[in-house]
Amino acid sequence: SNGVPNGQPPTRAVSSQRPCGVGMAFKPGEDGGLFVKTMIAGGSADVTGKVRVGDELVAVEGKMIRGVMPRELARLMIGPPGSTVAMVFGRDQIDAPGTRLHIQVEMVRMDTGPGGGAGLASSTGTSIASVDTVS
Repeated sequence: SNGVPNGQPPTRAVSSQRPCGVGMAFKPGEDGGLFVKTMIAGGSADVTGKVRVGDELVAVEGKMIRGVMPRELARLMIGPPGSTVAMVFGRDQIDAPGTRLHIQVEMVRMDTGPGGGAGLASSTGTSIASVDTVS
């Protein structure tokens, strides 16, 4: 035995329990929707390959998010590392005007390190909690 219980590195249990998200930031649209602004490279949203910048977030865990306060949205999206969150995105079809693709994705929450721990921080450091100040 190397003296470490369960063979786990001693620091891992602490750092990996930090609540985290799926590695994406959102921006409010003119019509009140929330749209994917950025995705963290290697984060869960990026790795699925299903979501694109510009997609609209429609629902999280079955809850329609239009009109939901940012704090409530963060509560829905953030959770323990390794847990999953079901999300639905909408994407307007450029080649077929007036039609909309709905993309259902189950993402695994990942701790992407400093700055990305919440999965909601954008490249400028503003979190989703700031979108309610955008008029």
